[in-house]
Amino acid sequence: PTEVHERGPVPVAQPSKGVTVRVVAGEVDEVSSPIETYSDLAILHVSLEPGSSWTWPKPVGWTCLLYTRRGEAMVADEKLPVHHTATLTRSSSDVTISVDSEKAE
Repeated sequence: PTEVHERGPVPVAQPSKGVTVRVVAGEVDEVSSPIETYSDLAILHVSLEPGSSWTWPKPVGWTCLLYTRRGEAMVADEKLPVHHTATLTRSSSDVTISVDSEKAE
């Protein structure tokens, strides 16, 4: 497993079938990163198996950046191709990410 310098392994959450979330900073489903931050933030590496989806309860007031490094994902009703970034506004709340036929990260 990947190590966080002097903090141990990156914790992993599996919030639903086909979804793996590496919690680099922040918290997911009561799994917390050992990294302490000065501001409230989350850095999550989300992997979705084909046909899976996940909803993250993004805190209202947070700006959210999503980047696909492998595969293609759907964010709400918008397609997010590989190597593209989506920015979600502070007014939006829950973020739903899904994939169809291929794995995405």
